[in-house]
Amino acid sequence: MKRAFEFLLSLIMGLLPMLAASAGSNNALDFATRGYEKQVKGDLDGAIADYTKAIELRPDYAYAYCGRAGSRGPKGDVDGAIADYAKAIELKPDYADAYCGRGFGKQRKGDLEGALADYTRAIELKPGFADAYCGRGYAKELKGDLEGAVADCTKAIELKPDYVAAYVNRGCAKAAKGDVEGAIGDYTKVIEASPKYDMAYHARGCLHYDSRNFADALVDFRKAIEVNPANDYAHFRVWLGRAKIGEAEPATTELQRYLAGRANARMDEWTFKIGQFLAGQLAEAEFLAAAKSADAKKEAGQLCEAYYYAGSKRLVAGDKATATDYFQKSIATDMKPYIEYASAVAELKFVKGETK
Repeated sequence: MKRAFEFLLSLIMGLLPMLAASAGSNNALDFATRGYEKQVKGDLDGAIADYTKAIELRPDYAYAYCGRAGSRGPKGDVDGAIADYAKAIELKPDYADAYCGRGFGKQRKGDLEGALADYTRAIELKPGFADAYCGRGYAKELKGDLEGAVADCTKAIELKPDYVAAYVNRGCAKAAKGDVEGAIGDYTKVIEASPKYDMAYHARGCLHYDSRNFADALVDFRKAIEVNPANDYAHFRVWLGRAKIGEAEPATTELQRYLAGRANARMDEWTFKIGQFLAGQLAEAEFLAAAKSADAKKEAGQLCEAYYYAGSKRLVAGDKATATDYFQKSIATDMKPYIEYASAVAELKFVKGETK
């Protein structure tokens, strides 16, 4: 499961005052303002249409380009978002928000150097820009600069003490550094600030699980399910946690029951296949084959997960040799943003006797 990271909404929350202050045409302002309001409500298609109309009326409207970019990104049109941010920068070279947004777009495309450059420029233009520090921290984490990642996320938190995304990113960087206590502390902060954020419980549970503290892990996974009953990965982790403490049979019955009642489940859906595999409804060979995809990036992510779960199931069965091979293959995908990658690293250390 890829860690969620999205702070673009915070970038656009301050857009409305800028729209009002900058618009030279009342008609353009009307469309841009309406686009912003739709954007905040989640009507991204409507927002894009209104921002586009504002741009047609006023082609030099940098804030409208930035607003449209902020709607295109969440819809998956990352290239379109980057192009709009670039146009906003062309029109307004000191536009820190546009640099930050473009940095996030580049990061999603895998251009970490370009992302770092844009985040740094945003910080130069607006030294108190918490979003840019948070984004740069995540980009540094992906490049392996964990100390830099922690430092940037800490700065973002100093600037915005309730910044959930910064705590999430710092927690992940701390976990990668081996500071499990510090990471758990950061996820606990997230839970205190956003008690309905199921993924914070899930992430903290994974840290407990990787530390072989299965009792606390199960508490967190069940809390994640309580908050969001459709959190597939929390259900998978409940199965793993119960299997680890000798409850594989009732855990399988519980997971089968969940899969049977899962709303709108599609048989070709990847997460559903993970569940089927863990619940004994899909053979290992079929499961690993299902992870393959024509999309190289998608395949890497699915193989990272597949080998982790297959290795975990082998380990529960006592097959350490195959489990070791599978954990190594999961790590070899280099999908570091995936929680399964970190868990595979932890399990590999355990089977090699490096941890207890």
